[in-house]
Amino acid sequence: MAPAAIYSTPAVDMGVALAAAKSAGVPFDEAWQAAIDGLRRPTDRPVWVQWREALNETKSGWRAAYNDEDAPAYVGLRALVAA
Repeated sequence: MAPAAIYSTPAVDMGVALAAAKSAGVPFDEAWQAAIDGLRRPTDRPVWVQWREALNETKSGWRAAYNDEDAPAYVGLRALVAA
């Protein structure tokens, strides 16, 4: 029996690329652009456009994680919980 195929998503690939760049000391903006440019693109162009938009909409969260900061959405939540 053949091993199960392992599938990835652009989001997983983005995380792997950013982790490698962070380990190498690459600044976030440079790492982000290289990761976006290096993603394997789905063969269906509209799907790729949606992935790219989704990743770019969450860029601030990726940046926060990359820089070991609180993600923007959680900063407000922590303030609310602390009140």
